[in-house]
Amino acid sequence: MERAPVRFRPGADGERPRRPDTERLRGFADRISASRRRALVFGPEVDRAGGWDGAVALAEKLRAAVYGAPLLDRASFPEDHPLFGGPLGMSVKTISDRLTGHDLVVVIGAEVFRYYPYVPGDYLPDGTELLQITGTPGVAAAARMGDSLLGDPAMAIELLLDMVAEGSTRTALEPMARPRELPQVPNSPLTPPEVYATLSKVRPPDAVIVNESTSTMAQQVEWLPTVRTGSFFATASGGIGWSPRLRWASRSATGTGASNGRWSA
Repeated sequence: MERAPVRFRPGADGERPRRPDTERLRGFADRISASRRRALVFGPEVDRAGGWDGAVALAEKLRAAVYGAPLLDRASFPEDHPLFGGPLGMSVKTISDRLTGHDLVVVIGAEVFRYYPYVPGDYLPDGTELLQITGTPGVAAAARMGDSLLGDPAMAIELLLDMVAEGSTRTALEPMARPRELPQVPNSPLTPPEVYATLSKVRPPDAVIVNESTSTMAQQVEWLPTVRTGSFFATASGGIGWSPRLRWASRSATGTGASNGRWSA
């Protein structure tokens, strides 16, 4: 896949992107190349930094499973891609169970991790290591496990593409299952799957989705996957009532009009 040149975007404070330490990043790359069953978790920082295409290229070069970051407020990887394994989950136990079998988890542009609700469990399965790359010092400082590297996520991905070894000999994870079964309950109120199923049929190709329904994000990914950069926004916590503000922000970010096929789920 041919990628467009990356234009590194300034941070929210207007500062220039932080270039990751090359030697430390090379150490990360060596560990990624040596892993036998790696997983990638791309967080909101990747798309904000312009790293969508780079994330796809890195996953495909590594032939790695990709999971959605917990409670993400911006998608950074196409959720209909064959390497996409679905949302990671939200509780300590759910995330740990989902990562079982992976010897290395590489979290780029996300917290490690956002948890809700509290369900006790191991932070990582036995035998699993974790690497984190983030442009936010506070996010690195709050990581409960693993080794962290500060740097612009999009820039780090571009550098990693030249550092990591091909993973073509590795067997890829099965893609996310999408049973897409609608409840058969006559005369009942609309259920979340029915809402998302309807939206999936009428969504314009350039639609931007703004969602504040945390409890139905898994159904959204199943029926209404994010397939392009800058097309999904949320509050990260599902705060009710914030969608109008986010919807305005998404229009501004994408340069679109106020009523040009924008859906709020």
